[in-house]
Amino acid sequence: MSTRSMIVRIVKGEQKDRMAFKGVYHHWDGYPSWLGAELYHAIKNDFHGDLSAFLKYAIDDHPAGWSSFIVRCPDTQIKQHDKTVTAFGPDDQHCFCHGWRSEEACAVDGTEDNGMEYGYAFDEASGEMLILDRVYHSGEFQGKHAIGAFGCGPSDDKAGWKVIHRFNLATDPAPNWDKLG
Repeated sequence: MSTRSMIVRIVKGEQKDRMAFKGVYHHWDGYPSWLGAELYHAIKNDFHGDLSAFLKYAIDDHPAGWSSFIVRCPDTQIKQHDKTVTAFGPDDQHCFCHGWRSEEACAVDGTEDNGMEYGYAFDEASGEMLILDRVYHSGEFQGKHAIGAFGCGPSDDKAGWKVIHRFNLATDPAPNWDKLG
């Protein structure tokens, strides 16, 4: 089963009374202990701490979003059981916009109810990464994690985004991803 999420930039002054985002949808394994850690390691290792370059790749260069985020390009060679194999071939696309998928751009801003449970928001100006959890704002489940399924979950007046961890990518240590979700 998928854990849907979003990879977004924080944009200033776009929405009243809430943080504003612009970015892309991510389908599989969006929980912090997988996707949060993967994004963090991509920024630190593959993009050498360059948040702007990472956001260009993750959002601008992949406007239809991700089935499963991956930095390694197709045809990456890896060692497996004493032989070299192709990790990701040309038919193993992880984004929705390149290769055989070729889907239209599908921007998200965090206001839609398309079943996203987690969000990864980046502030280019401050260099911060925010891990967001979609939670119920009212009713018997107030404050609890909100799980939806493409319009069948809590409506926007019942649920919204809560920052569960915020840290500076350049100066703060990585969070304990397993404790975040």
